[in-house]
This record gives sequence, C-alpha cells and structure tokens, in this order.
Amino acid sequence: NLYKELNFSEYIECGSISLKICKVADGTADIFFKNVTVRDWDLAAPQLVIEEAGGVMRDSNGTKIKYNGEYTHYGVIAAVSDDICMRIASWYNNFKKRGTG
Repeated sequence: NLYKELNFSEYIECGSISLKICKVADGTADIFFKNVTVRDWDLAAPQLVIEEAGGVMRDSNGTKIKYNGEYTHYGVIAAVSDDICMRIASWYNNFKKRGTG
C-alpha cells in the first residue's frame, strides 16, 4: 500500500479538498493525494496557498496544473516538495499499470 511503499506513517482525515491541501501548506501534513476528477474552482485558491508556502501541486500524472479553459483535471497531488509529489505520481501510475488502480 502507499504508506508502506513510500514510507508514510499516518493518514489525517479532514473536510474538503481545499482544506486538505492547506494542511500540507501549513505543515500539518506532508502530502495530499486524491485520484478523482477535480475542477479548477476546487484547486485554484489552494494551489496559490500551497505554492506561497513553498509546496507544490500537480495532477495524478505529475503534470503541473494549468488553468487553460478545460476546467477539469484528473487527480491532485499536493506535497511539501516536488520530489515527494513526483514519487507519488510515479507510484500511482505504476499502481495503475499493475491493474490494481
């Protein structure tokens, strides 16, 4: 599972996607990952908050999220560093290839 493979030890449950991303921004959490379709309005404000705090946010493929009129993105990863963000994206994409995602 993700916790063992990436050496994370704890899951914190709390409200909305925005709040969870802000938990990463304020240092309460190291990562947030959700593999669902999300919309620009779910991500724009928390992306600004996390980036101003020094963190990063990407989609589930590890691509930087851009607001170009598509309005939807698949998945969101918020992390304290780009390295962690890309490790999660790589893990997730390998997980999908194994047919378990």
